[in-house]
Amino acid sequence: GVVALSNPLSTAGTISGVGLGDTLILSGIVSNAASAAVSGGILTVNQNGGPSVNLAFAPYQALVPTVVNTSNGQSLEYAYAPNNTPFETITTFSGPNRTGTRISLIVNNTGTANNTVTESVSGGSTVLRFGQSFYNTFGSSFLYAYNPTSTVSLTVSQYTAPNAGGTKVSDVVDNTNGTSLVYAYNPSASVRLTAQTWSATNPANGAPAGSQISNVVDNNDGSALLYQYNPSATVLLNVTRFPGNDPNNGAPTGTRISSIINLTDGTAIQYAYNPSSTITQIASFYSATSASGAPSGRLTKDVINYIAGFPAGASSVTIHNPDGSQSTIYYTGPDGTGNPVGGGGGALVAETAIVVSGSGETIDPGAGDHVIQFLPGAANDTLVVHKDWVSTISGFDPSAGDTISLRALLTEAKIDLGGDVSRLALYVSVTGLNGAALVKFDQFGQGGGSAVAVLSDGGPLVAQLATLKAFTI
Repeated sequence: GVVALSNPLSTAGTISGVGLGDTLILSGIVSNAASAAVSGGILTVNQNGGPSVNLAFAPYQALVPTVVNTSNGQSLEYAYAPNNTPFETITTFSGPNRTGTRISLIVNNTGTANNTVTESVSGGSTVLRFGQSFYNTFGSSFLYAYNPTSTVSLTVSQYTAPNAGGTKVSDVVDNTNGTSLVYAYNPSASVRLTAQTWSATNPANGAPAGSQISNVVDNNDGSALLYQYNPSATVLLNVTRFPGNDPNNGAPTGTRISSIINLTDGTAIQYAYNPSSTITQIASFYSATSASGAPSGRLTKDVINYIAGFPAGASSVTIHNPDGSQSTIYYTGPDGTGNPVGGGGGALVAETAIVVSGSGETIDPGAGDHVIQFLPGAANDTLVVHKDWVSTISGFDPSAGDTISLRALLTEAKIDLGGDVSRLALYVSVTGLNGAALVKFDQFGQGGGSAVAVLSDGGPLVAQLATLKAFTI
């Protein structure tokens, strides 16, 4: 609009309600070129050869919303908030003239607008026209999409540049079932994506709400971590590592490598899956959990599950005592279930165990799998092993003169070494496995074979037994 003041020097009160594009005429005032300015709520105009005009002036309104109808039948509404964040919003509607359903919203941040006054002199009066100028480039932006699919009510994407440009920083996805997802892209140098699941959505602004259910972390090395929060009444946190992640949706892929479980009683369990060719799972129990969720405190127990057909049993349970000592029991079932089949260090052994208490004895258990326990004080004893059968042994001590006789084994396999003990290494080998020593026999002389004896507490003896000096033929 246009307003003329007939006597500007004596005008009292505050000039308000001025909008963009409005014109104010100061009758009889001939101003200096470009002298008009608004500062501290005062509009000042300096005139030639006369006093300045000072008028109380209320800040005028920002850019008014602008609606643009597009050729596809939709419409865009541009709205502005000068000197504030957000600075500009662009809303897309499904119909013309801001009608129909709201489809999306772009919010451009950190732009700034200033009010301007354009001054001219015409017919002995000063003409002031009010406008707006912009400075500073836009910063980040947000893109809101409303009901983009049948299962999603809202998505909010953050970008590093205006108008959903630059690099995408994050996504918030509000699902129609009330849950929400938060995606963060390249949040650190080693992580390319995190995807959080929350139990609820804030209806006022669409932000995640409720409790966090899970978090998937995709690492730049290709691996992935899955965090599950309070998955059961006794578990606070379960963290599982996977070897891969899907580049399309970020989901963990491959066979799980490990898991860490934080229990509500403050303890923790660490699982390793398929860590070797003979072990399917190791569960290590700890007395405490650190602030980061890592196992801490003292290692109290290890439970190991073995591959099918492992001679020492389907699983073993090792108890780690506070004084540093430990004892291991093998079981016929997984996870320490079934019947015990052997033990060491004074641990429980099966009722059918052969107990060796004397010295200088020869123990030939005959056909079948057997459990044999050498008691402390027994010495210079000889144990006979047989082909196709396994002896699970504890307390065997080569330094006390104990030996293992292979004569029956070689005879049953129809192997004649001709008295050449050096050839024994072609058929017999000793390897360590989780605190045990495995005596393996290969009747084909290829250096492999299967176990004929398992020394359940023989781990420290592997190097000594591998010399085969404790074996006789």
